[in-house]
Amino acid sequence: MTERDIIIIGAGPAGSTAARLLKQHDVNVTLVDRASFPRDKTCGDGLTPRAVGMLEKLGVIETFSETGKRIENARVVAPNSTGILDVPMPAPRKTPPYLYTIPRLTLDDALLQHAIADGVEFLDQFNVTEVNIDADAATVIGKHNGDPVELTAKAVVLAVGANMKLLKTLGFGPADKHIVLAARRYYKNVSGLSGNYEFRFDGVPLPGYGWVFPLAEDGMANVGVGMFPKADGSPLPMSSRQAFDQFVANPAVAEMLADADPVGPVRGFPIRSDFLRSKTHSDRLLLIGEAIGLVNPLTGEGIDYAMESAEIATHHLLRALSDNEFSKASFAAYDAELREKYGWLFKFCETVLNKALNKTALNTLVTVAKWKPNLKELFSDIVLGTGDFETPVTRRQILKEALWG
Repeated sequence: MTERDIIIIGAGPAGSTAARLLKQHDVNVTLVDRASFPRDKTCGDGLTPRAVGMLEKLGVIETFSETGKRIENARVVAPNSTGILDVPMPAPRKTPPYLYTIPRLTLDDALLQHAIADGVEFLDQFNVTEVNIDADAATVIGKHNGDPVELTAKAVVLAVGANMKLLKTLGFGPADKHIVLAARRYYKNVSGLSGNYEFRFDGVPLPGYGWVFPLAEDGMANVGVGMFPKADGSPLPMSSRQAFDQFVANPAVAEMLADADPVGPVRGFPIRSDFLRSKTHSDRLLLIGEAIGLVNPLTGEGIDYAMESAEIATHHLLRALSDNEFSKASFAAYDAELREKYGWLFKFCETVLNKALNKTALNTLVTVAKWKPNLKELFSDIVLGTGDFETPVTRRQILKEALWG
């Protein structure tokens, strides 16, 4: 039985980023995943400037020069279909002034291959069934290519996304009412693509939105819809497939898709956005990315937070390895850093989700924002993730500045 320093379960953006960063500090790390790569991951494929910034920081952005599409602007369409707000990228602040559309089939595999090239051990077709913790080690139990196997390490990182079965088995399951339901489909020969990200509130159940994200191949787009849970925990009004069918039947979207050809089926997927209520750690265990609900409650975007939380976790794992201290109490500093960095953003987004994602408010906000630069900037900060939400100011202060400043 070989003991590693760290075992990471899940080779998506969070897991591959953490594995690579740890290996760059000479940590003996093993990365496992139940799939073989390249594998698809159902997603909107849109990367915010925060995510682009992490790709630049990791030195991999040029990998996607041909397979990704650089996006300079976003468009927001109000529920009444007539209110349209074009949101240009702001001048560079803490993030690059652009977005990227990269299919997850390409993105995830590229991040994994960079980790492997740096010397990370990767085991695919590895189905984890248990993680046992004792005073001396963490043991990952499962099957690798169908054969029983046990791996031991000083600590384990869970980067399993919304793998509800495994998370619940390990005692980290989400509250069901905080699950976002989404569905997407690829299309080619789409007409009228603006070259922008389109966030559309027309033709979708609220709170929720539809999207049309152009891809690198001319005329190809990722089209989808997401439905967000309400604060009272009431059931969603329809299935994600029903919401998708309603969205693509919307006249404006239907016109774009009139001569388009579907590429593959409609795929639905759950998204965790319950970071404010999630457990992030235990003895010899850290969780990162969507496994702790670190997905924007307003947009469903989580790739940026996945890679950022991987970087934060790396710092705390390096400290733990140096001190040989892997207790739940010692990892409390990891949780505290996450709460300080993201807590107010998630509280703000959940407030907006519950108070402002309705037809009346959205129609008004989109119309007023055309004439209020501060409000337009607020749209950019929220929808594109370009703002600094680490400052604990109140929602009232932000909206007052945006609407009347």
